[in-house]
Amino acid sequence: MTHSPDASDRSPVNQFFQSADDDLVPPPTASLPTGLAALKQGHYKKAIAHLEAVCQSALDEATHLKAQMGLIKAYEKTGDLKLAIALCKPLCQHSSERIKQWSQQALSQLELRAAQPSPPPQAKAAPVPDPPAASPAPSDQVTDPTGFVPLTAPSSATQRQRVEWPAGGATQLQSPSTQLQPSHDQEAEPPADSPASLTPPSPPESGPPDEITAQPPMVFEPPPESDRSPEEHGFTWRNGGRAQKWNALLPDKGQLVETWMIQGLTAIALVLVLRGLLQGIVIIAHSLRNLVTTLLYQQQYGFPSTGFLWWVVPMVLLLWAIAPWVMTGLLRWIYGARSLSNEQLEQSSPESLRVLKRLCNRERCPRPHLLRLPATAPITFAYGHLPYTHHVVISQGALEQFADEELASLIASDMAHRLHHTTSLMTLLAIIIQLPYLLYWKCAVWSDRLAIPVVNLPFVVLSFIGYGVYRLLRYPALWLSRYRIQLSDRMAANETGNPNALSRALLNMSLGMAEDIQRQAHTPYLLESMDLLMPISYRSALSLSGASNLSTLEAILTWEVQNPHRRWLSINNTHPPLSDRLLFLSRCAQRWQLSPECSLPSPVAPTLKLSALLQQAAPFVGLPIGIILAAALWVLGLVADWMRWDPLMWLWGDRPLMYGLGCIGCAIGLILRVNPMFPDITRQNSAINPPLPDLLTTAPPLPFNGHPVQLYGKLLGRRGWGNACEQDLLLQTESGLIKLHYLSPLGATGSPHRSIQTIVTITGWFRRGATPWIDVDRLQIQGRSSIKSGHPIWSTLAAFAIAFLGIWIIVRGIG
Repeated sequence: MTHSPDASDRSPVNQFFQSADDDLVPPPTASLPTGLAALKQGHYKKAIAHLEAVCQSALDEATHLKAQMGLIKAYEKTGDLKLAIALCKPLCQHSSERIKQWSQQALSQLELRAAQPSPPPQAKAAPVPDPPAASPAPSDQVTDPTGFVPLTAPSSATQRQRVEWPAGGATQLQSPSTQLQPSHDQEAEPPADSPASLTPPSPPESGPPDEITAQPPMVFEPPPESDRSPEEHGFTWRNGGRAQKWNALLPDKGQLVETWMIQGLTAIALVLVLRGLLQGIVIIAHSLRNLVTTLLYQQQYGFPSTGFLWWVVPMVLLLWAIAPWVMTGLLRWIYGARSLSNEQLEQSSPESLRVLKRLCNRERCPRPHLLRLPATAPITFAYGHLPYTHHVVISQGALEQFADEELASLIASDMAHRLHHTTSLMTLLAIIIQLPYLLYWKCAVWSDRLAIPVVNLPFVVLSFIGYGVYRLLRYPALWLSRYRIQLSDRMAANETGNPNALSRALLNMSLGMAEDIQRQAHTPYLLESMDLLMPISYRSALSLSGASNLSTLEAILTWEVQNPHRRWLSINNTHPPLSDRLLFLSRCAQRWQLSPECSLPSPVAPTLKLSALLQQAAPFVGLPIGIILAAALWVLGLVADWMRWDPLMWLWGDRPLMYGLGCIGCAIGLILRVNPMFPDITRQNSAINPPLPDLLTTAPPLPFNGHPVQLYGKLLGRRGWGNACEQDLLLQTESGLIKLHYLSPLGATGSPHRSIQTIVTITGWFRRGATPWIDVDRLQIQGRSSIKSGHPIWSTLAAFAIAFLGIWIIVRGIG
């Protein structure tokens, strides 16, 4: 039977081989591309010579598999069906389902052709003339007579190495001499002494003993994109069941009163912060005006009245009234949100639509409007105030990545905010912080587009101011944000009877956020601006990026559960600790006779020791100590007033004294904390490129006790003026993502955000609080000079500046 070239091009062998690049990406070698090119051009003998050499010498399984598949095709083309069948049979037992399916189809076709009688010689097509075959690469391996090298090689020094890649697409650091690509089908840890070991070299022994030398970064190759499921990455969920009948959890006593009390205090704090912000603007404007008039006209103006600032209250009420429409406009025009119909939601998650219908029918309220965000990060959130203005927002990533019951549990959590009446105030808070955030974002974009130092200066200044105001206005919302998350978790478990699904949803959302940040190489503006409304903060999601399996993830969360200071460390965060939430859901599952999704130990009761408080919060402790000292001096002034001691009577009721001593106490706390918080980094006390899960699980309970580390990886973050404050710096290591804190020292040249997407060596102090981070001491860029950070310098300067401010307030009597 004559083998037609056209028919062979349509064969399963050819069809699958053309798509093999999707799964098997070999490292660059001398003979594999040549062999594949010869195969494509029809020079089969040359292709066989090259591919046989690759099969004999390749250490990487991906390379070996691709060469083996090419040999099967080449043998088929040349009529060596026995050799093709011999190579194809072992692949039928491969662990990859796709390769197994292809090999079975190819084997059946080859056996069918081999069983047919050979055609007469005159019917055979003339062979394609071949150029001289290249000599096979030398190899010391014993080859099979068929030319087939088995996938499972005997244990030896030349055994084929397989690199285990962390979940979430984390990148690896590779040696320049052996750049191995990962296998998508089998994973194993390479031996420590193998050339495929990915551990960077230790610092040289030479050099001063009190200083660590930054090593040149390794050649850094990110892993190929993979469409594997979390189970193939190592995340095999326990898939705990759901309750069929359950007794609903009763709300805590006084929950309604507590909810409204927290919302009332949040509203008061918001008004005071806005008024203080406007008052600060008035003071700065007045000072600049007096400075100009003094220089030009030798004239000064009195301080204007600030009574008009209380007009901030009706302004806030007006903004609250239009907040849902403003938010909808922002989501549609800025982030590209579109309406999501009930039918579309039902196609992705039928249970989600049932949950919405059940809750709305029971509460006798209209169904919320559904919006779909074209974002790959799996997120959901809700906003609105009146029944007809309530919206539920679901990203495209959530529709695609969450299972039916997981998305339904998140929808129930979003609806819980509405039923607890916390959505109204939170929508107002979210809108208020959106305005300065958009100012920061858009002014940074315009500054980058202009790229003229003088012309773009106003936009740069506005961008700095916008981001600072955004960070300031988040603080009034933190308490309410953490509290309402706890209420929503309870209600979501009650409504669905499936706390395990909510646990998986929260973990999958965290992992999905981390993967999205890694894929985009910076923190998306959407994740940062809408942080208050989301079920999970993107900052806490980064701590789970290094978890390659469920046991590692649970070990990372165990540190948090057993940290007695976790509640205090979260006081600056928008969300409560994830470990506490998962522990609550696990207890719900156990109460309803279910196997919990996460296995976490019993928590340590939250406590706060005085010694820990003095260490971690020395500046904040110094502030009230200064105020207490001022109060004592007030008492002394009161006594002097009674005794008619004129030199001390002025102390009574002197507010500048209280403000000034408070500043001085804060400055003293800063100075006392500088040296213990930033110890010297030496070779003896530094960890060289440790895995992030090890750092996360062995970190001290307080971030005050930072551990010196040196890490290698790729620098991620926003480019241009959007990252001028270095607020979005991340290090992508072989075991996950870690947040970087960098402060440029005085007189320093170069900025890290100008070196985004380059290979760097980071030396600094690793800390873990509610979220982990590294205070950078030195940043070594590949092929360039190092950049020094200035954390100790700026801490000391800030302490002296605050102290001088306190003295100036006391001397000038400002208050």
